[in-house]
Amino acid sequence: SSGINAECPLRPGFVVFCATLVALAAADDCNVPKKVVYGGDIAGAKWNAPNFQACKDSCRTDDRCHAVVYYNTGIKKGSCFLKDDTHGPRVSAIWAISAFKPCLSKEGPCPANQYKSSPLECANCPKLRVSKPGSTSLNDCHLLHGEYCWDAHNKIRPTTIYSEEMNHDDAKMMCFLSAQCKGVACAWKGGKAEKCFLTDARFVYSFNQQNTMTYIKVC
Repeated sequence: SSGINAECPLRPGFVVFCATLVALAAADDCNVPKKVVYGGDIAGAKWNAPNFQACKDSCRTDDRCHAVVYYNTGIKKGSCFLKDDTHGPRVSAIWAISAFKPCLSKEGPCPANQYKSSPLECANCPKLRVSKPGSTSLNDCHLLHGEYCWDAHNKIRPTTIYSEEMNHDDAKMMCFLSAQCKGVACAWKGGKAEKCFLTDARFVYSFNQQNTMTYIKVC
C-alpha cells in the first residue's frame, strides 16, 4: 500500500519485514508503558478506572478523546485521564501507561456484521452471514435468517406494528431488509408462528399476551 511504501523502501526481501515493523509500531500505540502526556485534559473526563482496559474503553466512546493516561501505581493509582488533540509530547513516567488513537479505535470492538480478524482489524462477515457487535472471530458470523439473530420473547407483543400480515419466514426476511424494522410479532397456533407483523418498537410492549411471540432483531 502507499502507506507501507512510504515507510519501507522497495527492496527485494525487505518490504514484508519492514511492513511488519510498521504494524508492530502501530500496535505499540495501544500500550505505551512508562509514558505520559501532559496537557489536553478533557474537562470532567478524569475518573478512577478499575484497569487500563476500562480507561481505554472510555476514550473510544468520546469523540474528543485522542489519548489516555492511566496511573497503574503510586498514590494516584487507578486515575484515568482522557486527553484531546492538544496534549503534549510523550515523556517518561514509571507510574503510568498510555495509549493513543488511531490505535485505540482500531483495537476496539467491531460493529455488527463484522468480526475481529486481527488485534487491530475488523473484517466483514461472508455474504448472507451476520454477527452481533463485538464479535471476535469468523465463527461469530451466522446465517442471516438463523435464530442467532433474534431474541425471542414469549407472551409479549409490541404496542405498535406497521406491516400487513405475513408468514413467519417472510416477516423475518422483510425485517432484515428494513432499517425501520426492530422486530417481528407473531401469533402462535399449533406450535408454530402464524400471522406475523413487523414492528418498529424495541422496548414498548403489552405483557401476558397468550399465544404471542415477539422476535427482536439483534443482528
